[in-house]
Amino acid sequence: MKTAATAHLDLFPRSLMPAFEGVLTRQRLQLLENLQTALNCEKLESAHVPGNEGSTDTKDLAAQDIEADDSAANMAQLRQEISAVDGALNRLRQRTFGVCTHCGEDIPIARLYAHPTATRCKSCHTSSEHSASRT
Repeated sequence: MKTAATAHLDLFPRSLMPAFEGVLTRQRLQLLENLQTALNCEKLESAHVPGNEGSTDTKDLAAQDIEADDSAANMAQLRQEISAVDGALNRLRQRTFGVCTHCGEDIPIARLYAHPTATRCKSCHTSSEHSASRT
């Protein structure tokens, strides 16, 4: 008896699995490198700067707050992207890669090439965006 995941294997070319795994693995490594760079920059920026003790200049403090917020947002985005790549790699291993998590239909291979971390087909993705914009 075929399950949705095994039926999908008949449609998704198994020959493409190694290629997608390679793309996702390289993407993950690049994201991890970017995150490490961001962490290193944050450490350098937060390190004690001689001659800057007790600075209360409002403009300096505001600029530091903006930089800290930007850095935190950047690192959160990188972590989210790493999580999406990890999810795609797990779906590859579980042989559910390329199956829409919403409707269960196949995600077109062209969409997967453009967005290898896609979890929804274009139709479900668009519907989800429209629903979110109405709330």
